[in-house]
Amino acid sequence: MRALDPSVVVRVATVAHAPGISAIGRVAFRAVHDQIVGGEFAAAVVEQTYSIATLTECITRSTGAADAEFLVAERDGEVVGYLHYDSEGAEPELHRI
Repeated sequence: MRALDPSVVVRVATVAHAPGISAIGRVAFRAVHDQIVGGEFAAAVVEQTYSIATLTECITRSTGAADAEFLVAERDGEVVGYLHYDSEGAEPELHRI
């Protein structure tokens, strides 16, 4: 088991984190899904879910919500990871990681 990196800080996302989340998501989603769903479909999903406007809306909606969380991991002030879920139904639903 690897020890936790003390230089990584996990905190609640703010709208200022949207560009960093977008930069990671645009690359990571395509890398994982292009061959599964096809590049054109994956590109459309990325444009819909990792736009700054969409991320800003999701972060804003999650802030203070009892049934949602949007977190970022930062190293030296740079976003290096994120997690977003909500619980609109009976079970929590993971939207982004």
